[in-house]
Amino acid sequence: MYVEKICKGDVAKILSSGYLASKEPSPIGPLPKPGGFVVKPGGKGEILLDCETIKGARAYQFEYKGINDTVWITKTETKSKLLLTGLISGQEYVFRVVPIGASDVRQYSDEINSFVL
Repeated sequence: MYVEKICKGDVAKILSSGYLASKEPSPIGPLPKPGGFVVKPGGKGEILLDCETIKGARAYQFEYKGINDTVWITKTETKSKLLLTGLISGQEYVFRVVPIGASDVRQYSDEINSFVL
């Protein structure tokens, strides 16, 4: 880090000093559709949403809505699981998740319908 700072990022100078230059970060590109997405009942008015961890995902956008609603409610989490609370018991909801990365292209999971206890 010291050598890179003194050389002001000049790769030729860094390499001539005998040190290796830091690898330039490169974007991963569009993230894949989340696999293993499951919806598990929690306590009364609760649902646990969980999907497989995706390399390159900075966060996960979990979305849900009532079965007859048109507007999705969004919750963002840095982990691949989320416990939703405050849902209406006995109501059916639709759930989905999408990983968020460097690319603006989003691939949503399959939607899952579930009743809340």
